[in-house]
This record gives sequence, structure tokens and C-alpha cells, in this order.
Amino acid sequence: MESILLWGLGLIRSVQTIANPSFTAFMKGVTNFGATPAYVVLLLLIFWCFDEKKGVRLGLAIMASAWINLGLKFALHQPRPFWNEWDPKVGMVKESSNGFPSGHAQISLTVWTIIASWGKKKYFYAAAVFLTLLVSFSRIYLGVHFPTDILGGWVLGTLALTAYFLLTDKLAALLVRGGLRIQMYAATAAAFIMILYRPGPELLMPGAVVLGGGIGYSLTCHYLHFSAAPCFGRQGAPVNIHRAKIT
Repeated sequence: MESILLWGLGLIRSVQTIANPSFTAFMKGVTNFGATPAYVVLLLLIFWCFDEKKGVRLGLAIMASAWINLGLKFALHQPRPFWNEWDPKVGMVKESSNGFPSGHAQISLTVWTIIASWGKKKYFYAAAVFLTLLVSFSRIYLGVHFPTDILGGWVLGTLALTAYFLLTDKLAALLVRGGLRIQMYAATAAAFIMILYRPGPELLMPGAVVLGGGIGYSLTCHYLHFSAAPCFGRQGAPVNIHRAKIT
């Protein structure tokens, strides 16, 4: 393993030979764009301005991916390239968590592939690949991930996408048939499982979001007839007191 990491460190040093202040500033912007908080903002825009059902499903995918990623970081305790025992000089930004797998690579692959699937056009998938590669490259350029961390993130992202496309429709149908009580039980159980494993405070966030978001959305669908009001396209329906089902 050490020889693989040394190879990765050499690759990082080679990539950083192209460094200049303007490109470094651009890469920092890209890496911030690929962070979980940025995707949460994107998620809220989708929920309120595009399609609330797609927004909820994407949000669950983001939180599940973040939870799995953070859990593996704590469990595996893999180094980052800029740690003292490797090469502190390569780190252009600092990260406090462990290295493997790359959350930026994993969540970028998950988010952009799901969004591309809504468009069902080849150029949407091409854009998803480009954005994933750009975010992943920024992590190597900035010296915060070994190439193996990126590869691990892509593998986990692919597994997350497989589960998403195979299970989401089936789970949604079960929750619709179960009604409000089952939906609230499901959100509570999922959050409890996520919060149960908490080696670090960062792992509380995904479970808390699933609990609050799941219960809140179930109550909204049951008592309020809410429909997103897209910035472009159809006019959103007003919020009325109305018994509605999740579809």
C-alpha cells in the first residue's frame, strides 16, 4: 500500500508543476462547488424551483452517500498527501478528515449522474462525466487526495447509483401504500440507524437531515398540496390545506 501511495504522491507533484495563482484559485472554486454544502444548496433549488419529488430523492441519495463516505473515512483512517509523514508542501488547502475515499469524487458522481438521468440525453451524461472529472482532478491538484482516494470514491459512487436506480421506485411505492404513519416510521428508523454509528460528530448530520426532511416532507404531502414552482416552464401549484399522497 505504501508503494501505491508513494506513486500517487509523485503524480500529485507532477500535476502541481502546472500550478499558477489563477489556476489554483479556479481549482479552489471547483473543489468548493463539489462539496456537500454546495450540493445541499443545489438540492433546495431543485426542490423549490424544479420538482419536489426529484429533490427529495436526490437529497436522500446525497445524505446516504455522505454517511457511507464519512463512515468509511473513520473506519479506514487513511492518510492525506499533506500529512506530516508524507509531504505537507503539496497541500494547497487543508482538510480535517481522513483521506479514503474521496467524498467529493463520490458525491459528484452520484449527484450529476442522477441529474443527467432526468434529461435522458447523451450530452447530459457527458456534462455529468466532465463535472465529476473536474471536481476529482481539483482534489489531486490541490494535494488533498491520493489518486486511490478518487478511485475509491468513484467505486462507491457507482454502487450508490446502482442502489438508487434499482431500489428508489420500489421503496417509494411501498411508502405510498404504507401511508403517513409508515413514512414517518421509515424516516425515524433510517435516521436511527445512521446516527447509531457516530465515531465523529460529522456523522450526526446526514441522519438528522434524513429525520427532519423525511418527516417534514411526509407531513407536507399528507396535509399540504405542495408543488414546486419552476423558474422555467410550468407554473407551480399553490400550497393549500389538502390531503395528498407522495407520488
